[in-house]
Amino acid sequence: LVADKDDSPAKEEIHALRDKLKRRGFAYVTTHPAREIENLLSVEVLAEALPKVFAKWLGKKNKEIAQLDPKKIQSTALLTLLRDEIGTEGLKNSYSKETINGFNGADKKAICEEALKVITWKKMSPSARKFAEKIYAFIEKQNTSQS
Repeated sequence: LVADKDDSPAKEEIHALRDKLKRRGFAYVTTHPAREIENLLSVEVLAEALPKVFAKWLGKKNKEIAQLDPKKIQSTALLTLLRDEIGTEGLKNSYSKETINGFNGADKKAICEEALKVITWKKMSPSARKFAEKIYAFIEKQNTSQS
C-alpha cells in the first residue's frame, strides 16, 4: 500500500499503526520525503509533461518549469508551487476545476500519462529512484522467500 506523506499528527499515528500491521505479502510505505506521488517527479519530467497537460497555461513554459527548485517540488503541493513560481495567466482556461486549490483526479491522471511517456531511470529524481528501489526490494523479497 502506497500512501502520500502526511504532516498531520493524526495521520502519522495511522501510518505507524499500519506499519505495525505488516505481514507477508504486504508493505505500507509513504512517499516520504515527497508530499504526494507526483512530487517525486523530476524537474526534467515535469518540464516535458506539464506543458502537454496544461497547454493554455504552461504550453511554452518548459524553461521556467525546468528551473523549479527540486526541494520545493518535493515539499509543496504541485499546483500551489506552479501558481506561485510561474503565475496563473491562462490557468483558468486550462484547468479542469472551478476552484484551483489542487489537482483533481483527472488532472493527476493526465500528468501521469504524460510523465510515463518521457520518464526513464536517468530522468527520475533521486527520491523517485529510492522509492522504486524500495518497491523492487519488497517484490524481490516476497518472491525469493517463497522458493
